[in-house]
Amino acid sequence: MTQASICSFERRSKTSIQRLRSQDRAPELIIAELWSSENNRPFTQQVPLRALLAELPGPMTERDEMVANEVVQWLGTACGLAFLKTFKTQLAEEGYHPF
Repeated sequence: MTQASICSFERRSKTSIQRLRSQDRAPELIIAELWSSENNRPFTQQVPLRALLAELPGPMTERDEMVANEVVQWLGTACGLAFLKTFKTQLAEEGYHPF
C-alpha cells in the first residue's frame, strides 16, 4: 500500500462511492475529503488511519482501511451528524467545550 492511496475514495464500497458522487451528500463528501486530506501527510508523519488501526493484530489490510473510511464517512450522514450533535451536547454538559 502506498501512502498516497491510504484514504482514497477508491478504498470504499461501491455504494459508499456512489453516495459520495451524489449531489445531495455534501456533508459526507466534506468529511470524506477532510479524512483523506488528514491521512495523506508525508510518509514520515503518523496519520489518523494508521494510528487507529495500529493496535489490530497483523498487518493493516485494504478491508481494514475500507471499514475505517466508511465509518468516518458515516459521520457525515444524517444519523452520523445526529450522533455528533449528541456527543457535542454531552461534552458541554460535562464542562468540555472543545468546539
